[in-house]
Amino acid sequence: MAQQSDGSALRTILNPGEPLGPIDAATINEIRAAALLFDPHNTSFTTLLRADVAVIIGRRGSGKTALLGSYEYRNYSPALKDPNLRRSTAGSDYLRYNIILSVPTHTYFDVMRQLVNRAAALPRPVESVIEDWTNLIADYFLEQFLRGQLKAQTKSPHLGVIQTYFSQDEDDFQQEARIKVWGRARWRSMRDFLRLKPSEDTEFVMCEEAIRAADRHLAATEQRLLILFDSMDDYYVTTEPYARTLGALIRFVGEFNKDSERMTMKLGLPAEIYPEIKKGSANPIKDLVRVGQLKWTSPELAQIAAYRFRLFLYLYDSKYAERLRDLDLSKRGDVNRFWRMFLPLSHTNKYGQEEEPLTYILRHTQLLPRQFLMIVQEMIKNSAEITGGYRELKSESLESAVEDAVQLLASEILAAYAHVFPGAEEIGLAMFANCDTVLTFDQLGTLWRRKGRAAAKGAGEMGEVQAINLLLRIGVVGLLETETERYYEATFAYDARRQLNAGEGQRLCVHPIFSRVFRAGKNPGNKAVLARGVPITWEPDDV
Repeated sequence: MAQQSDGSALRTILNPGEPLGPIDAATINEIRAAALLFDPHNTSFTTLLRADVAVIIGRRGSGKTALLGSYEYRNYSPALKDPNLRRSTAGSDYLRYNIILSVPTHTYFDVMRQLVNRAAALPRPVESVIEDWTNLIADYFLEQFLRGQLKAQTKSPHLGVIQTYFSQDEDDFQQEARIKVWGRARWRSMRDFLRLKPSEDTEFVMCEEAIRAADRHLAATEQRLLILFDSMDDYYVTTEPYARTLGALIRFVGEFNKDSERMTMKLGLPAEIYPEIKKGSANPIKDLVRVGQLKWTSPELAQIAAYRFRLFLYLYDSKYAERLRDLDLSKRGDVNRFWRMFLPLSHTNKYGQEEEPLTYILRHTQLLPRQFLMIVQEMIKNSAEITGGYRELKSESLESAVEDAVQLLASEILAAYAHVFPGAEEIGLAMFANCDTVLTFDQLGTLWRRKGRAAAKGAGEMGEVQAINLLLRIGVVGLLETETERYYEATFAYDARRQLNAGEGQRLCVHPIFSRVFRAGKNPGNKAVLARGVPITWEPDDV
């Protein structure tokens, strides 16, 4: 099996300190190991690995880096070569491209943010900023593309057009941008690599002509090129230059894909700034039509963790792993059977209610892979300290893992919204300490006026309605939908493209992550809060 034959690659990232591997996909440098960690059956990935999706938005920890990176390691994954899988993902473009180039988005964006207004007294038209993006990004990928094709000795007359483009004189903006992005040494290295000087009768080559030449070369050599822009973690979209720069980048990606037959660009952006992305776009209906959102379901998260845990067991408890060999983790029933071999039948929560262990873990997340993997990984490690092995996950380890993780989860969630809600953690501690986990819109407003506003350092003159809407947007509070014998079930704003709204008389719930971190009390019904979508509904034959 792949797990055994590629054990040396897996051991670089799966070990007793990290039994499920690195939580952040960006830290995985071994491409073969990354390919083995990728779960090919996952619905969220396969629905977004399509040529018609140009911009992928996802919250911090949703797996945007892993999704975009999967294009690079696709040929190393044995599962992706399975003909059955190919048929089941017929609309996917994960095997479409021969050349994958990654652009350092954060570096370029910082340059563009500085240059977007240049010396102009007024903001420049978005079309002008798009032209700058074209020159800046085209320079980078054309240089990488040309180097690769020349080193591979792939020939066509179209490469000469690109060589001429790089060998001719630069304008002031182009020279400044190239030096800022590449540095003087790298740009000189590029010139030395080409060793070309344009002759007097050589026609001047525009950037757009060089791009078309690359497209024609790919057609002549029957290749396709994918250019990846990974997302940025730090953003200040409340500033006009930043919003304008971002809006122009999205428009540029869309126009590039429309005009190129053999080249595709994909851009990953944080879902936390999606409302600002819409505001920064000059034409949202046109610019955001090819946007896909990376979202996850509870069964998918349970499947991903099971897949990784089984890989770990093949390495460190191969005898027990043999009992798991026949489980097909693309099937929900087998995922259920997998976890029932390790988890206790039930877990008692702080309200004295018995819960299904996976439900207990999942409701302390916002249904993001990084969050779920972090809790499960700590549970595996804690249980190993108690039992000396990996065959039983203890209830006390589950509780300890959740308690240890929620502070980190809350900090990461709130940091992602610092651009619109600075000081959210201090505000939450002031507002929610000892309050009920179920309260009304009016009660929340009172808490803001009495406690939150005074703690809102850096939040300016934020009004009550604005503060409550931000708490809804972040997922600190959600809308209470129903009350069952065991839970208060609520809807939380995990979908960046759908804003939750609350008004007078609306009942709200505090999310379990934040009720713990902000030290909230209980509630009159003495019941836990459960987000919609958390419980996994097993079919009768799944149990």
